[in-house]
Amino acid sequence: MFIDCTGVNLQNVEVSAGFGDVEIRLKGGILEQGLNRLIISSFIGDIRITAPADMAVFTHCSSFVGDIDVMGKRASGFGNSIDSQTANYQESEKKLYVACNCFIGDIKIYGP
Repeated sequence: MFIDCTGVNLQNVEVSAGFGDVEIRLKGGILEQGLNRLIISSFIGDIRITAPADMAVFTHCSSFVGDIDVMGKRASGFGNSIDSQTANYQESEKKLYVACNCFIGDIKIYGP
């Protein structure tokens, strides 16, 4: 599943996938003032998200079996969880909280 967020309001978006990979490109997505939420859940398959350099993003990623690579932080094996945020997250007026949960699969978030 490929999702291009150009022109899409990213406030309270949920994506679920049973089997297969999920790829999301956040460039061009519209953030409302305050906190916006993007929740991605996958049973079996990889999750890949690309965030633009100017977007303020906080990520919480967890995987039961698989590798996690989030903006330079890495973990592999069983029962992993990583939190990360961009440098501009705290002072930004428009923020995006991304939660990725995967049972079996890799999670990769590319950002600034």
